[in-house]
Amino acid sequence: MNDEPKSDVDAAKAAVCEAVSDFYTPTGRQAVGRAAGGFLYPQYLTPLEVLHSVDRQRQLANAGTNAMQAVQKTASWQVRGTSVPVSERIRRLWELTDAIQNGTAARLEAEPPQPVALATLPDTLARRAGETDADRRFRIVAALT
Repeated sequence: MNDEPKSDVDAAKAAVCEAVSDFYTPTGRQAVGRAAGGFLYPQYLTPLEVLHSVDRQRQLANAGTNAMQAVQKTASWQVRGTSVPVSERIRRLWELTDAIQNGTAARLEAEPPQPVALATLPDTLARRAGETDADRRFRIVAALT
């Protein structure tokens, strides 16, 4: 495993997201953090918090040109050295970010995050019947964020 710091381009190329689930991986979150840092850092937010909160996603989308710049930066970093047109990658990233926002809204509407307290922590962390690992992770992180 290589622990050397990656450049923004290397981080983006390591996280070429083609599915919504790709954004939730460590490399996907790192790419989001690099590209949207101009929005995240002043707000004291992490990519994990944005990915699990429809309110934070809307805040990013409505924060001037921050979302557009993040998508454009990521797309240009990811296509560097390839024959893929940057406009095609931008289009795909917008499709995925729209799907993330819609999916997050649907998940949180179906089951709003419950406040976490010491007494409710075991229930929050407990595996539920028929729940996938991805759904459980989303539910727990949404409650914690």
